Amino acid sequence: MGEHSFEVDLLRLLVAEIWFAISMKAARELYGRSYFALGVGERLALEQVVAATLGAIYSEITPVLLRPQTKRIAGFQVER
Repeated sequence: MGEHSFEVDLLRLLVAEIWFAISMKAARELYGRSYFALGVGERLALEQVVAATLGAIYSEITPVLLRPQTKRIAGFQVER
């Protein structure tokens, strides 16, 4: 983590804390127990649900950033 700038490290820390908080809340809502009381299979399933949900939300709010690039320009172009 120390190889990057302070801002990148801070963002990584915030994302990790938010991910942990979401996992704890999802464990409580899905299984009625703490995240640490879950078995290995339940934790894997929970992590997959959290990752899929966050990925879907990210895809919905950033469609312009995720669409494929259709026009690739190489070299200098003549202005018209």
